Amino acid sequence: MISNLETIFASTPELIDQVRAQNRALAAELLERFTRPLPKGEPFDWAVAHLVLETPVIKGVPFIPAGREYLRDPINDINADDCREQTCCWGTGNAKTLKNIVQMTWAAEHTPYSGLYIMPSKEGAGGARQFNNGSLIPTIERTPCFADKIPTGADRHNFSGLHLQFVGNNLDFAGANSPTQLGAKRCQFVWLDEQDKYKSKLGREEGADYLAGERTKQVPNAKIFRQSTPTKEDFGIWPHLMRSDLRRRFLPCPHCNPEAKCQVPSAKCHVTPDTGTPDTFSGWFVLVKDAQFSVLPEKMPDGTRIPLAALTWDAEAKREDGSHDMERVIRTARFKCPHCGGHIKDHHRLWMDAHGRWIPTRAAHNHKGYHLPSFYAPHIDFESKIGRAHV
Repeated sequence: MISNLETIFASTPELIDQVRAQNRALAAELLERFTRPLPKGEPFDWAVAHLVLETPVIKGVPFIPAGREYLRDPINDINADDCREQTCCWGTGNAKTLKNIVQMTWAAEHTPYSGLYIMPSKEGAGGARQFNNGSLIPTIERTPCFADKIPTGADRHNFSGLHLQFVGNNLDFAGANSPTQLGAKRCQFVWLDEQDKYKSKLGREEGADYLAGERTKQVPNAKIFRQSTPTKEDFGIWPHLMRSDLRRRFLPCPHCNPEAKCQVPSAKCHVTPDTGTPDTFSGWFVLVKDAQFSVLPEKMPDGTRIPLAALTWDAEAKREDGSHDMERVIRTARFKCPHCGGHIKDHHRLWMDAHGRWIPTRAAHNHKGYHLPSFYAPHIDFESKIGRAHV
C-alpha cells in the first residue's frame, strides 16, 4: 500500500505540493487555536468593546449595554463553569436571538468549538439558513476582530448556508424537523431557538431537544442553551424552566431603594404596607402584569415571600358600564412598589435595568433558568411602553 502511494506521489509532484500546503494550513490553524491567550473579562463586556451587529433590522450598530443589562448573566453563561444547561423563558422582544449571537461570536473568538444551532425550520423566512446568512455571518464580517479570519476562495463554501467553518470553529445550522440533521457529530455547544415551536416527536425518532442533547454526551464542557417565548405550561420551554434554578429579575425601587443596595435577611424585616408580611427583600421587587402563571413560585426556597410589583392604572379609566378608556389606561399605567407604594413609570426603567439582579428561586445543579416577561424590555418606544402591557 505504501509503495503504491509513493508511486502516485512520485508521478504527480503537484499533488505533493497540495498535500503539503493543506498540512501547513491545518497545522497553522491548530497552532493558532491552541496558543490563543485565555479569555479575560466577561463575554458581555467583550461584546460591548468589539461586536458590531449587522442583521436585517440592526445595521452596523455596536452592541450597546444601555437597556440590555439583563442580558449580562445569560450571555456570560457561555464561559461559566457552573452552567451546563441554560433555559431562557422570555417574552417577545427581549433579545433572545441577540444573546445567542453574542455567545456564538465570543466563543468563536476565544474558544473555538463545534456547535449546532437549531431553529423551528431550516428554510424560509426565519429559518436556520436565513439566520446564518442574514444575521450571524454579516455580524462576524462587520466585527473588526474577525477581519483577517473570514474564509476566502474555496473555503468560503463552508462559510454560508447551513455551515460556519473558520479558524477552528465548526457550527452547523438545522431545522427542528429533520432527525438526520440533528443526529450527526458531537458538539460542545447546542442552541435551541424558539423551542415551543418544535414537534415533540419526529416520526419514530424523539424530538429535536432530545436528539440535540445526545450530541453533547461525553463532550467535555458541553453546554445546551434553550430559549423560547412560552406557550403552554406543560410543553416546550416551561418544563425545562421548572427543572432549572428559575432565576427571576429583581429590580430596585427608585423611590425607597434609590441606591440599589441589596438588603440581606435579618431579624429586623421591613413590613409591607399592603399585607404586613415580613419581607427580607426590602426595596426590591419582581414585575408582574396580573395573575402569574400557576407554575411560577411565589416564595423563595427558605419560605420568604417574593415581593411583586403589580401593573395598575387610574381607577377612573374604568367607565360606569364596566368598559375601559384604553387611552387613559395606556397613559396612566404604572407598576406599584409593594414596599412604599411608589409609582414605577417608563422613565424609571433604564435605571432599574442597570441595577437589577438575577436571583435564583430554587435549587438546581448546573442548570440556570431565566424567566423574563416581555414588559421588562426597557427600550422605550410606543409598543414597549408600560401601558401597552395591558393591551
